[in-house]
Amino acid sequence: MRRPEPRDKREVQFPRFFILCLCLIYEVKNGSDVGELRRTENWYNFMERIEECAVNLLAAYGSGDNETLLKQAKFLAYRISRNENQFCRLTHYYIVAKALDKLLDLDDQLNFSDALYGSIIKLIYYCLLRNYLEYSDLPHTDTKYADLVGGCELAFVIICENINFIMYNIIGGSLQSLPNKSEEIIRNQLLLFGGIVKNSIENHYQHFSEEQLSNRFKRDSAPLYPFLLTGDYLEVFKIGYKSTIHDICKKMEIHKLTKNDDDFFVPF
Repeated sequence: MRRPEPRDKREVQFPRFFILCLCLIYEVKNGSDVGELRRTENWYNFMERIEECAVNLLAAYGSGDNETLLKQAKFLAYRISRNENQFCRLTHYYIVAKALDKLLDLDDQLNFSDALYGSIIKLIYYCLLRNYLEYSDLPHTDTKYADLVGGCELAFVIICENINFIMYNIIGGSLQSLPNKSEEIIRNQLLLFGGIVKNSIENHYQHFSEEQLSNRFKRDSAPLYPFLLTGDYLEVFKIGYKSTIHDICKKMEIHKLTKNDDDFFVPF
């Protein structure tokens, strides 16, 4: 697997985006897969620890507490390396996705392996798709609508910054989609996620966006912005495309997101 270039050295592939835009729940098996897990409560303890760590990582990132930041980052990295399927039953996918996005910024300090770096991108992508499925039907007056818009904004940016990896390694590789199908999926997701953010901006729907993320979105969406869907066109597209995103999530779960099934229930 070819590792995506570090964010600060990678230029967004605007021409390719322009062309593209125009044109588990995990099922526990019988036997050894159950490992040392004896009660369902233990599973949710793992999930809670991941989400708690994500919240702490974001807090440390905002406060500048580098010691706590690295501690929480190492925990998340450890959980990913043990088994990515632990991220399939989260409660707050958007929070975890934001924390994983910050985790990528720490690569220069933690020196992630190529495999782990790719896994982080894959999990951000997965968490943001799950976030979309959870909140896509909410009206803009709902307080959680901000999580939908924020998740779409981050999803658009992550796809733009890692388009070849997501298109060919995840969709074309792990999910075994044909190249032309992979390009169609990415094109539609950029239209959808970018359109939701644009629609929110133009209609003055309230949502909080970090300055750094907002700047990344403005940079990445600049050549595409006039073509992003809004209004009734966006609503029709959302209805028709939701099943596709659901199918992608299920395929990622079925293909296990990871190869470390023997470590699935090994405690930290």
